[in-house]
Amino acid sequence: MKFEFDSLDFSNNNLSEDEELELFISGGISGARITDPFSKEADEHAERYYKEIRKFSTDVQKIVNNLNGMYSYEEILKIKEYLFINEQVLSDGVRQFDPDCSIAQSWQRLAFDFENVQKHDYTLLQHELAEMRFINNGKSQSEAHDLANMLYNYTVESNKYYESLRKEKCNNDKDI
Repeated sequence: MKFEFDSLDFSNNNLSEDEELELFISGGISGARITDPFSKEADEHAERYYKEIRKFSTDVQKIVNNLNGMYSYEEILKIKEYLFINEQVLSDGVRQFDPDCSIAQSWQRLAFDFENVQKHDYTLLQHELAEMRFINNGKSQSEAHDLANMLYNYTVESNKYYESLRKEKCNNDKDI
C-alpha cells in the first residue's frame, strides 16, 4: 500500500497498513495547528481524518489500552461505529454524521497522541455512550444529543479548549 500526503511517502517501508495509516494521520493530517474548529482548514482536516479513521483496525484497541480498561473494547468500538461508520437517523435523513474537527482531534489524541489528551476527549466518550443509550430507549438522535449534553457537554468543553488555544496563539504571536 502507498499513502502520500504533501511530501510524505510511506511506500518503501516495512510497516503494516495500520502503521502506515497511523504515520499518515499523525504526520500528514494531524491538525495540530488548528485553533478554530469552524475554519475551512478544520473542515478539511475533519473530512480527511474521518475517511482515514474508517480504515483503521487498531485504533479501538489503542484507546482501550490508553485508558487502562476504563472502557471495554465493545464500548469504544460502538462509539467508533456510531461516530464514524454507521448511518444514523438524523433530522435531515439517514446518513453518516458530518465530519467534525473537534471530534476528529479528540479521537486522534485518545488513540495516537495520548500524552496530549484533554478533559473534553474523555467527555466525548461519556457523551456518545449516553447519547446511544437514549436512542436505544426510543429518543431521536437530536433529543438524545440534547439529553446527553445535560450530562456530558462535549461541545462546551471543546469550545473552551479551542478558545484557550486561540488565546495562547495570540499571545505567542505578540511575543514574536
